[in-house]
Amino acid sequence: MSFIDQIINGHRSVLRTLSITWNYKSLLFYTLLSSLVSSFVFAVVSLLLGFGVVGIYKTFEQWTQALGKVLNVYTVLALVAVLIFNYWIKVIFSAALLRRVMEILHRKDMTFSESFDFGKQLNKKLFFWSVVFIVVVAFILVSSIYIPQITKYYLVYFLLMGWFIGTLFVLPVLIKRNLSLGKAIKKAFVMVWKHIIEIISATVAMIFYMLLIGFIVGVTGLGLTWLACYLLNVPLGIGLIMPFILVIVVPTLLLGWYFATVIMALPATLYHSVVEGLK
Repeated sequence: MSFIDQIINGHRSVLRTLSITWNYKSLLFYTLLSSLVSSFVFAVVSLLLGFGVVGIYKTFEQWTQALGKVLNVYTVLALVAVLIFNYWIKVIFSAALLRRVMEILHRKDMTFSESFDFGKQLNKKLFFWSVVFIVVVAFILVSSIYIPQITKYYLVYFLLMGWFIGTLFVLPVLIKRNLSLGKAIKKAFVMVWKHIIEIISATVAMIFYMLLIGFIVGVTGLGLTWLACYLLNVPLGIGLIMPFILVIVVPTLLLGWYFATVIMALPATLYHSVVEGLK
């Protein structure tokens, strides 16, 4: 496949994902429930650990200090446990969404509950993948504390970006192939390296459509707000306060929800594109 073909293929993957998410709006519930369940669990675990519902956010500064001075082991271990547990929830919903999108790409469909039927073996792999992902991220962040050069030369950002991009296909590989976690991670990195042009193309295309549609929605909402203020003889400064602001806020929230689902589903479409080709 030529360089241009790879760019086009990445762009087509984004268009395909946008179309699938629009036509199968039930996919939006995966993102919504993932956020709700994760927030609920975060609050409960925070209370059980003695941080309070929102108090755990304040401990991140303490966590950094503890890592640097090796003072508060409890805070470090508790935060790592919370992060792993919350990421595990995200992984479960992401895997269910990706599994359903893969079925749609093969002109099939499954119910919401069926998409979570992973089986005992895959469930274990999803949990251990959550642990591995958070541990690697934590290791990179800790390294930036003990090795100043990593932060000085912005290597920490490149390492994190490399890990995030390199593991893009881990869940699709785990879902589609009966591989061990180690082999799945290795396979995912190899696939990303071979198809990096398509991934970069898809990323650029996604950012472009998010900015374009966001701009259109924002301008339209502002225009409608101005028109309502003009017809009702209300100053625009007042019109930008409730309830007129809902004309802008509500569509923006819905648009953010939609794009969050698209981003969550994109690895499935990209995987289908690079492995089987878009049909």
